[in-house]
Amino acid sequence: MFLKLLRKQQRELELLKKKHGKEKSVILKQHCTVIDRMMASHDRDKQGHEKILEKAIKKKGDWVKLSNGHSRL
Repeated sequence: MFLKLLRKQQRELELLKKKHGKEKSVILKQHCTVIDRMMASHDRDKQGHEKILEKAIKKKGDWVKLSNGHSRL
């Protein structure tokens, strides 16, 4: 009787380990997918910000040139 219960418990334990392993791998895969999407979005945003910054620097340079030209008059 004791051995029968012990074997049943061991089978249940193995099934739980397999189930938890599968769940862990699914969650890890989902997590990696979300992180990859976030990184791609961050890179796109960063490139957009860099372009805006370049335009702002160029406009500032143009403004400084205009400002210097006006102050000489």
